[in-house]
Amino acid sequence: MKILKIILIVIVVIVGGFFIWMATIDPNYDVNREIEINATPEQVWASIDDLTQWELWSPWGLRDSTMTITYGETTSGLGGSYSWTGDPENTGTGSMTISESIPNEYQAVDLVFTSPWESTSTGYFMLEPTDNGTRVIWGNKGSMPFTMRFMVSASDQKMGPNFEEGLGNLKEVVESKPAYPESNNTYSDAEVVDFPAIDYYYTLKENVPWESIGDEMGQGFGSLMANLGPAAASMDGMPFAVYTVWDEENQVCTFRCGVKITGDAEANDIMLKGNHPGGQAVQVISTGPYEGTGTAHMNIESYMQENEMEFGGEAWEFYDNDPTTVAPEEIITRVVYPIKG
Repeated sequence: MKILKIILIVIVVIVGGFFIWMATIDPNYDVNREIEINATPEQVWASIDDLTQWELWSPWGLRDSTMTITYGETTSGLGGSYSWTGDPENTGTGSMTISESIPNEYQAVDLVFTSPWESTSTGYFMLEPTDNGTRVIWGNKGSMPFTMRFMVSASDQKMGPNFEEGLGNLKEVVESKPAYPESNNTYSDAEVVDFPAIDYYYTLKENVPWESIGDEMGQGFGSLMANLGPAAASMDGMPFAVYTVWDEENQVCTFRCGVKITGDAEANDIMLKGNHPGGQAVQVISTGPYEGTGTAHMNIESYMQENEMEFGGEAWEFYDNDPTTVAPEEIITRVVYPIKG
């Protein structure tokens, strides 16, 4: 009986000491790894924001052939989600939901595991442009329950290698993708040009959804020509568009449908008069369908970043030939970004 009491006392001391030790451990953890990817933040973001793309680079999915994914109604942006079931010793069972989204900069996801044990945490990505591409940080942070605090010190060793593997996969996937794989357009090299001063007439299109740009632009130019009336006959050069707002988060934009004329016309509520004072600008010429001009914009942005140039605030597209008289692969679009100052 005396030996039993001694054993019980020893057990109580050990258990008590264990809980006292646990109480001294900070339950919070934040594990992350980083990598530099030779691509723009927009290109990297496309593989992170769209959860269906995770299958191409996530280490857990590539490692567990039994993993089954069920996507939510939305798979990108705020509220995008999916759930999964897999090997209990590998991926387990759980779900994730995008809880914060700043396009091309930051994403946070709420992670919920239901097996092999229940837990919650926050995964996150941070993107930062660099001279050679994009610095990407992938991490996970949370708080261990009291009885699991002893695992905090091992969390970096346990999760870190997975982040390293995933970031390596992400780098390979992103760098192997052309910016616009659906486009066969050709592009001139970015170059600094003199942007002449220009007076012009335009109609304004505000908060246009990206998918409606073509229709709205057609309507805008039609309205502009109707308001010019006889003065339209003195149009100097082809039409152009001036993008003043490009909202990545809400995927809307504001632009002007413009023309220059040699004659005179009276402005009104629909047809306004604009001016650009001229100066230096960076130009890239796209040859091919309008859908491929996005790469020209990205090439200019990369050139300006590399050469520490500040964007003047308005992106211009000059439509140098008539798409109704040439084949789609012969359409010429000059993309011009004025340089601030």
